[in-house]
Amino acid sequence: EAVLFDALDSDQSYWCPLPARNDTQIPRFGIEAAVHLLFSSDFAGKSSLEVGVEGGEWWVQRRHLSEDIDMHFDKDEALLSSTSTYTFPPISTVTYLQGKGAPTLILNQTLQ
Repeated sequence: EAVLFDALDSDQSYWCPLPARNDTQIPRFGIEAAVHLLFSSDFAGKSSLEVGVEGGEWWVQRRHLSEDIDMHFDKDEALLSSTSTYTFPPISTVTYLQGKGAPTLILNQTLQ
């Protein structure tokens, strides 16, 4: 998987579909296994069809500790680019694979 991470484009996001009721969708690598595990943890015993969650978007960022990062919030980037409409995911998670990273702030607010 280390080779995979080196080959990933850090400016691109990726999609991991979740299995429907009796389908088997085998994760291709650890990040996709984490998407499946998070879904199972949050919606134990339910299928993606029952919950209305089709999959998970994921991406990898490699940053130097001295590099500044602007405030970020999860949204449908493609829809925003094409229609200037903000749409937010019903579920979101932040995972750091190393012991350092920017602080995470979670707000119960909407953009107006």
